Amino acid sequence: MSLKKYFFFIVIVAILLSGLYGIDWLYKRYIGKREPPPYTALLNTNPAFAEGETLLFKDNQYQTALESYKQALLEAQGRNQEAQVKYKIAYATHLSGDRPGSIPLFKEIIANTTYPPDIRAYSVQYLSAMIEATGRREVVQEVYKGEPYASMFVPGNLALSVRHLNEYAISLYPLAGPEINIALWYADDIRTMQSTSTLQAQEELKLIQDRLRAADIDIARKQNAPSILHLSVAHGFEGKAFVLGKLASAGMVPVQEADAAFEKAFAMWKTYGIKDVGLRYHYAVYLSYFGKQRASELKEALKPFVDDPTYSEGTPFFMTERENRLGLKADLVRMATLDPDFKQYLMKRGWTAADFS
Repeated sequence: MSLKKYFFFIVIVAILLSGLYGIDWLYKRYIGKREPPPYTALLNTNPAFAEGETLLFKDNQYQTALESYKQALLEAQGRNQEAQVKYKIAYATHLSGDRPGSIPLFKEIIANTTYPPDIRAYSVQYLSAMIEATGRREVVQEVYKGEPYASMFVPGNLALSVRHLNEYAISLYPLAGPEINIALWYADDIRTMQSTSTLQAQEELKLIQDRLRAADIDIARKQNAPSILHLSVAHGFEGKAFVLGKLASAGMVPVQEADAAFEKAFAMWKTYGIKDVGLRYHYAVYLSYFGKQRASELKEALKPFVDDPTYSEGTPFFMTERENRLGLKADLVRMATLDPDFKQYLMKRGWTAADFS
């Protein structure tokens, strides 16, 4: 099973649209309580942290933000604030270009059992996302160095190794992202089976359903949260739709159920005012599973990528994937075969006729 079977929800959406991992946990644990969330308290009492947030999210000055966060760590009050600041230090380290150097920093957070479990789980999820973003050897080696990570690594099967990482994340705290990624892995495994009526297929379907129910709980916590979490909610609906889409293509759930899930996801993204780049790509992949039967719908789904340059900016892998770096080439070739306009779009961006053979 290739890495593509596991990477969609986190990488294309959460990494390229960015910002989610360093924000989610700052509010979630305190939704519905009267006291100010710890993030607000940290902003109000730690000037260096507030400065780092401005530099990171408004000015995109990652290295300068990193220095502010290091100063903020000296002024952090208690384990919760310390964990928050350390997360931002690891996050800014990654964004500043030191990808391998950020990994031990995330691992330090994960290993500290006195830190809040959700912050530790988000740190594991971030490691998973880093692998899925590029699959670079130096990142994989650093992530799976030492225990408990070495035991999660399966030589020759990076997708399964990443699934193990996501399972570790939910053992710390049931985050929607890892729950859905696990479900995606099993949905793709079912798609490879010659028969979906076997006991194994039925057991994996039940596991998928369990994971989606767990994801629903985390998504529901965030729906009434501050707007900063709306991106996370939208991703949750997208991920669920993609899981159901895979199952529908394997005949495990009705096509109407998957279609309805995508329709709901699109409505959610529109409500929150979020550009549907990743969601539209996943919808197109789903439609392509049905071949010529849904080719006209696929063409309509891909039209913004062909006509709107802002959609292309959100999918740079369209250009590089002719080399199959992320294992996505087969999906792009299948869509191009069904939509000649999309094929021409790819060829204008460096693909050749040989790339489609």
